[in-house]
Amino acid sequence: MIREDISNFGLGAPSICVEYHRRLAVALTSSLEDPSARHSNVTLNLVTKQIAHLTNLSNTFLTIREGTNLHIRRQLNYFMQARQLLSIHSSKLLLVKHGEKMLHNGLMKINEALSLRRPPPHTLSTLITCITQPLMSLGLNGLHDLTSPNPHFHRGPAKR
Repeated sequence: MIREDISNFGLGAPSICVEYHRRLAVALTSSLEDPSARHSNVTLNLVTKQIAHLTNLSNTFLTIREGTNLHIRRQLNYFMQARQLLSIHSSKLLLVKHGEKMLHNGLMKINEALSLRRPPPHTLSTLITCITQPLMSLGLNGLHDLTSPNPHFHRGPAKR
C-alpha cells in the first residue's frame, strides 16, 4: 500500500518529481506484491539486504566521523531497489506492509549519512576513540608511556 503526503503535492496537478517518485513506488510495490512467490521473495530479500548493508555503512560513517559519504553513494549505483526505496522515502511516500513502515529506521539512518557534506562533529566518546587508536598502534598503552622518560632517548647537549 502507498500512503502519500497530499499536503505537499501542489495545486491539484502533481509535479514531475512527484510523478517520478510515484512511479518508483508503483514499480517497487508491484514487484513486492507480485503473484509469483519467487519474484516477491527475491525482491523483498534484495531490498532488505541492500538496506541492511547501507545502514551498516551509514552507522560506521556516523560513528567514525571521518572522510566522506562517497563510499555509500557508490554502493547505491549497484542497489536499484534500495535507490527506489530511498527515493520513495525522500518524497515522503511510505511503503506499509501489515500496518508497519517497511525498513523505515534504516532509511532514516542512510538519509542522515547521505545528507551530510562533511562528517558530523565529534562527541566526547568518538573523540577519545580517535585519539587513542593511533596511540595504541604506536604501542603506547597509557598516559604513563607518554610522560615517563624514554631510556633510548638521551636529552642534553648534542654530541660532537
